[in-house]
Amino acid sequence: MDRLARTVREQVALGRLLPLGTPDDNAWMTERAAVRALRWTTAGLSGVRLGGVSLALAESGGEAPRSGPVGALPHLPVRIEASFEATADEPLPQAADRLRDVLWTTARDGLGIAVTEVDLQVTGLLDGDDAPVNELAEAEDAEPDGDEAPVPLDPSGLAEAVATAALTVPGVVRLSRRPVGLGSGVRIQDTAADAADEAPGRRVQVQIAVSPGHRPLEVARSVAAAVTVAAAEGAPGPVRTAVVVTDAG
Repeated sequence: MDRLARTVREQVALGRLLPLGTPDDNAWMTERAAVRALRWTTAGLSGVRLGGVSLALAESGGEAPRSGPVGALPHLPVRIEASFEATADEPLPQAADRLRDVLWTTARDGLGIAVTEVDLQVTGLLDGDDAPVNELAEAEDAEPDGDEAPVPLDPSGLAEAVATAALTVPGVVRLSRRPVGLGSGVRIQDTAADAADEAPGRRVQVQIAVSPGHRPLEVARSVAAAVTVAAAEGAPGPVRTAVVVTDAG
């Protein structure tokens, strides 16, 4: 497969870049990673089976973040839309309320995504012989992220220092190979003093996978702090670090 075509396909598969925390956090999470986390937490619910799930901004507007990855959504509240099936053992509104509570709590408290609405649609009834177990779709597991991403060639050693700083943060499993916003596991870009539209400084983008039991937002904050310090040496101005979580749990 052509490398560019593969890159585009992988970026589409990752879905939207959802905002984590507040604009000051400068952190995002791929929609695919968020959906996987939601599926895992709903898998133990009795009497319901989660179907399709999507997350998008609940309102229009907002400016695209200048220092974020390409395609990153502004830090505005998110709406969750999902379908589900349920057994006839309880009224459907009650089953929907249980599922809604888990989705809302997981996204807000577990991941760090600000949610204002969870819209659910019933698509069918489960028979008594149907086991209401939520399995991850084969497409989501078809292409695992692989091992730790290679650090880009950098004679100055800055990229390696940034990667090391990120990997020492508790909760970081690895740097991600997945091509978010045309980037790599570590991306560093300096802005010169004579830039027409921007003050001098250094932009750093780090893509990480977060281990189970760690809240992605908190890990992203710690990574940003560590990376910003590591990338400060020789910077032409302030360092602005963006963190993208491509897998969690």
